[in-house]
Amino acid sequence: MWYDTERDLTGSLNLPVIEGKVIGGVTDVGVCADEITCCRAWSGGIEVWRLTGGSHWDRMHAASWDGMVNMFDFCLGMKLRNKNMSDLFYKRRIIRPVGFDGQFVYIAVRLKYRDNTEKLFSWEIETGRIEGKGMITIKGTWCRDQAFNYANSMARVPQILKGISKETDI
Repeated sequence: MWYDTERDLTGSLNLPVIEGKVIGGVTDVGVCADEITCCRAWSGGIEVWRLTGGSHWDRMHAASWDGMVNMFDFCLGMKLRNKNMSDLFYKRRIIRPVGFDGQFVYIAVRLKYRDNTEKLFSWEIETGRIEGKGMITIKGTWCRDQAFNYANSMARVPQILKGISKETDI
């Protein structure tokens, strides 16, 4: 959902659709370089989408966890008999995109069920390079079903189609 205070418009916007279904996984929707972007972390990897034409999503970048797992530095240098390393990595951790600045996707990673700290990483979309940025301590509980997201109100948000005017009686 969105609300434009300047034009007194409100509306909603669907997330990207793949094979007729809205994408799943953990998403972060934000504004970068006057474009609305959507970053998604899911069992298959990470993707960056951009809204074009006010109502259509185009995938800009995508990468599989297979090529990234060793770079996250979580002591995963073991051989597995039956499981793919990236599957094990994703199932044991909560991985969420927390921002995109046009060059880097920032990713927070923590162990499921027993950790209140997250490691923050940056993924450079052009080179695939991953770099650790530090630790984040979580106060309280974090939910996967997070409903609120702050976007900088000074950023120029592009025109979104499907808006409806909100009339107020005073």
